[in-house]
Amino acid sequence: MTNIQIQVANGSIAKLKEFLVGSILCGYEIPNKQNLGCTWELRFYFEGKTSFLVFSSDVESAGGWEEFGYLKCELIPETERNDSEDIFKKVLIENIAIESISLLINAEEDIEAECGIVIRSSEGEEIIISTAPSPGAVSVMAPFSIDEYKPEVLIEHCTSRAI
Repeated sequence: MTNIQIQVANGSIAKLKEFLVGSILCGYEIPNKQNLGCTWELRFYFEGKTSFLVFSSDVESAGGWEEFGYLKCELIPETERNDSEDIFKKVLIENIAIESISLLINAEEDIEAECGIVIRSSEGEEIIISTAPSPGAVSVMAPFSIDEYKPEVLIEHCTSRAI
């Protein structure tokens, strides 16, 4: 069985969980002219944190023409932010207290690809970030999104695994 894991730059999935659980999500950023239905970069901001979390995706070949998308994320210190405000639009949202996270897994024959993450709030809300059909992009389903969720793999075709 081939397992294509979520890629966590500057750390591990355990470090990501430690950062997220107990945090308060208060805003996000995406490139101008893009929306949460399909964006090549999603940045989450947290109350009282000096780092932000960036989501994107990538693909890995399973042989032949078949490719599987997997989620990528990176914690970046706010001091390393180096782009101009005219590229990204920042949106403040009603605070969401994060209680748990799970992985979304696309399992087919001999391959499992960690294609998304489910973030659950203490109020029972869910934020889903998953690979989108466009290479490198992610699609988001969230209480603060009015955009259509357009994942690479439908949620009902994925399994979930708590982290």
